[in-house]
Formats: sequence, C-alpha cells, structure tokens
Amino acid sequence: MPWALSHSKTISSAYSRSRSLSPGNRSTPPLITSIRAVSRMSSMHFANIKLFMDAMTDYNNIQIDFRDANKARIKRQLEIGMKNSVNHLMFLTLSKTITTIMHQYGRIQIEHKERCKALLKRQLEVAQRSVTDNELENMLESGNPQIFTQGVSTFLDYTSHYIFSIEYLKVYNR
Repeated sequence: MPWALSHSKTISSAYSRSRSLSPGNRSTPPLITSIRAVSRMSSMHFANIKLFMDAMTDYNNIQIDFRDANKARIKRQLEIGMKNSVNHLMFLTLSKTITTIMHQYGRIQIEHKERCKALLKRQLEVAQRSVTDNELENMLESGNPQIFTQGVSTFLDYTSHYIFSIEYLKVYNR
C-alpha cells in the first residue's frame, strides 16, 4: 500500500473518531489542530531563521566595516609614524645645528673679549697707566665707562699741565 493512501486513511479515521466522540461539538479534530500547530511552529521557525540570517548579515557587515576601519586606522598610524619620524629627524638636525652655532658664538665672543682686552691694555700702556689682568677684567665686567675716561682725563690733566709748563717757560725765557 502506498504511503499517501495509508496516510489519508489515518487522517480520515482520526477525523471520524473525533466526530464520533463528540457528535454535538463541532471542534476541529486533533490532527488538524496538530497540523496547524506544526504550521505555526514552522512559520515561527522560518521567522527565527530569517531573524538569524538578518543578524548574520548584520554581523558580516559589521565585521567588514570593522576590518575596513582597522585598515584605515593602521594606514593613518603608518602615515603619522612616518610624519613623526620626519619631524623627529628635523628636530634632531635643527637641535644639533643650533648647538653648533651656539658653541661657535661662544668661542667668537671669547675671542672678541680677548682682543678687546689686549687693545684696552695697549691703550692704557700708551696712557702710561699700568693695569693687571684682574683689574682689566674688573673694568670690563663693571660696565662703568668712567673707569676708562678717568684714566684718560688724568693723563690729559697731566699732559695739559706739562704743556702749560713748557709754554710758560718759553714765554718766561724770552
């Protein structure tokens, strides 16, 4: 006996039994109720599968977005890293250059100070004023210009007095 025929007999016998049990009641037979329940469950199952598939699609989209964002972040970090390394190299180069220039400036300043001291010492020797190196250093560091003019004015006073004496003697000896 084929399956469809045996199955249809089962359905019809179950239907007739349910009618015979409750002749006045027109309720649906239990097999139909169970079919409807299975149908509802399968539709809920399909709805759940659809929700699951939607969630998986969303998950895959989020995963793709996350990968793209991660790739972009890595690319930005590499660009920033390269930019920072260039900036760091520029900073080191400029720092070294400034340090070299400042050392040269210090040496030139010391050389200039030594030349000024030598020139000042010669001028004071011409003015017949003997000065030690410490006194000369103190004169330069004090920043008082009267120290230099004082020696010159003393020399001028002495010289003018000497010239006056010579002229006086010339006039007197005549």
